[in-house]
Amino acid sequence: MNISRRHARIFYDFQRRRFALEVLGRNGCYVEGVLHVPGHPPIKLDSQDRLEIGDKEFYFLLPVRSILGGPIGPRNHGNVYQTVMYGSDVDTGENKQADVRTYWMPMEKLHSELVEQFSYVWHHSRVRKYLTPEDHSGQESQGKPWFGLLALLKKYPEHFVINTRSKGRVVLEFVSLIS
Repeated sequence: MNISRRHARIFYDFQRRRFALEVLGRNGCYVEGVLHVPGHPPIKLDSQDRLEIGDKEFYFLLPVRSILGGPIGPRNHGNVYQTVMYGSDVDTGENKQADVRTYWMPMEKLHSELVEQFSYVWHHSRVRKYLTPEDHSGQESQGKPWFGLLALLKKYPEHFVINTRSKGRVVLEFVSLIS
């Protein structure tokens, strides 16, 4: 099943200063597991809200800023990945150039930047806990000096999104900051 602009409309509500979803299709739409039907007021959308329209499920994500606080660009971070986070089947009727773009940084790169910037500033116990593999033993942490940092970021899902990709036996982790 394809999703079209006849099912729902995502728009920016300037009066309330937030994104909203207006349900247009007769079968309704699920937002965070709650069914919404046409004829009701628009539903406010927050970043990472799960949407279900028909048999398609996807997440509404707002743009994020750079993890390190600087401008994003190939001159500053050569290893930053850019990904369109909307499902490709979704046609909101909006300009294709206005797609939300999210910047992903490999965990290795983030870890090395944090070690460089904070290993002499933070207390040694905090560095050992989050930035070195000393306190982390086990199969999961093997070959991942950033394992403690990954655990720390997972504690704050309201601030960070972690994306894991598998290529055969190799698992790659990327992190993005939610604005």
